[in-house]
Amino acid sequence: MQTGFGSLVAFYLSQLGWSHEATGLALTVDGLAAVVCQAPAGALADAVKWKRGLAAIGIVAMAFATMPHPRRERIPVARAA
Repeated sequence: MQTGFGSLVAFYLSQLGWSHEATGLALTVDGLAAVVCQAPAGALADAVKWKRGLAAIGIVAMAFATMPHPRRERIPVARAA
């Protein structure tokens, strides 16, 4: 998923007029954030007793993030879909 996401974001940001350096920085920050958050997220998943509930929270959060919102019209990055 990460590999497909990176190329999609790179093409999208270049269409918005971002430089190669800015696009690379955005993808680097994304990769570093994924690495930094992976261990705490794994520890959380190991610590909770209700793993299905944790998975459900993640699914609901992803579904909510993809829902249209009237204020997102003002943010150009949100118009990627």
